[in-house]
Amino acid sequence: MALSAKQQAFVEHYLVTWNASEAARRAGYKTKPNVQGARMLANASISAAVQARLAELKMSADEVLTRLSAQARGSLEDFLRIERVLYHPRQAVLDPTEDNPKAVRWVEDPIPVERLLVTLDLEQARDRKKLALLKKLKWNQWGEPEIEIYDSQAALALLGRYHGLFVERQEMTVDFIGDAAASAERKLLAGLATEAAQDDPGDADAG
Repeated sequence: MALSAKQQAFVEHYLVTWNASEAARRAGYKTKPNVQGARMLANASISAAVQARLAELKMSADEVLTRLSAQARGSLEDFLRIERVLYHPRQAVLDPTEDNPKAVRWVEDPIPVERLLVTLDLEQARDRKKLALLKKLKWNQWGEPEIEIYDSQAALALLGRYHGLFVERQEMTVDFIGDAAASAERKLLAGLATEAAQDDPGDADAG
């Protein structure tokens, strides 16, 4: 059975709040939303719609592995544009005046210098469909962007555990010499105790 607009709204709000009364209120049921919410959850069509939306929203095992694989292969190369540029460095030259004998002026060196220019390029990352790898983006006090992507090593560790690549080994140290000495000592003490019992005249006197 097709749901009404208010019932569909209830389903969507319920999947956000997980509270039937609040979902009913947000969906527009103003009279006794607690009663209306319980009644709608008991409705078979609404319950089926909730389960269907959960199936759509839920991440499958294959999707989890796919996203982990993408994080494991992630690289800052997708977010940065690196270019070689030429620029003329500037240097301060003393240029005294009558008012300021220590005055300086900036002069460009006529010989250009090559350097690497690194620029954050979010459009490039978007075009490569890599924005999901971005974990943090902020601007520092100088107005320069700082980014962090998801840890590829952590993703690799999770994938390795899933595929059973890592086997935990437990090391056990055995002291063969110490164990042999202890065993010999126990046997010696047992033999001495037996001899002492045989030499004890108490049994003969008792007869």
